[in-house]
Order: sequence, then structure tokens, then C-alpha cells
Amino acid sequence: MTLWMDKTVFDNAYINFGIYAGLLLFSNVFIYIRLKILVNGTFRMCNRLHTEMLGALAHAPINLYHDIEPKGRILNRMSKDLEYIIYIMFSIGTVLANLLGLIGVIGLTSYYIYYLLFFIPIIAIIGTYLTNNYLYPSRELSRMTRVTQSKILNIVSES
Repeated sequence: MTLWMDKTVFDNAYINFGIYAGLLLFSNVFIYIRLKILVNGTFRMCNRLHTEMLGALAHAPINLYHDIEPKGRILNRMSKDLEYIIYIMFSIGTVLANLLGLIGVIGLTSYYIYYLLFFIPIIAIIGTYLTNNYLYPSRELSRMTRVTQSKILNIVSES
């Protein structure tokens, strides 16, 4: 890195630009491959889940399930499940990208400023504590939102 900063003469400027452009090109290729894998996996998973849900609905007893369970709740549940799969798959992709970026940052930090590695366990403990205190209220809020939406869809379908 100091090789690039120390140069005042631009005799190797095209070589440096070529290296930078090559790194950007490979970065974009890897991002494309990651997104392609995630999108294909998401479509396959949604297709399989939708097929299994429709099969389960078709085989459900009419007098025990279809007469008791409102149609709005069934449609809401099916659409929300597919929406959550798409959200989860892209969240997994984001987590993997951020995790690899974090590993790169830790690697560079340990190479240049090694004494900062002593603070990583402290930061990890604080992050784990904050995450554990966030998950329970988040689940409850999500559950209440789903119950409320289901009632609204029932009212709309009945009217």
C-alpha cells in the first residue's frame, strides 16, 4: 500500500489502475454469483413450500378444516410464509457477506494493530447481550402483527 502512496511520478499509473479495475471486476463477479445462488435457492424453496402447502390444503378434511378456518387466514398464512422465506434467504446472504467482511477487517487489524485484538471478546460479549435482549420483544411484536392482520383479512373476506 505504501508503494502506491509514495509514488509522485505517474509512471505506473496505468498498472495501478488496471490492478484496481481487476479487483473491482472480480468483486462484482463474486457478488453476482452469490446473488444468483441465493435467488435460485429462494425460488426452489418457495416453489417446494407452495406445492406442499397446496397439497396439504387439498388433503385437509372439509368439515374439520375448511369450514372452521377462515379463508383470509389461510391466504394470509400462505403469503406470509413465502414472504418470510424470501426475507430469510436474503438475510442469510447479507449475514454471510458481512461475516466475511468482518473476518477481513479482523485480519487486517491483527496484521497492523495487533493490540486491538484484545477488545474483540469484549465487543462480542456486549453484542451477544444486546442481541439476546432484542430477540424476545421482536418475536412478540411480530406475533401480534400477524394476529392483527389475520383479523383484518377475515373482516374483508366476510364483507
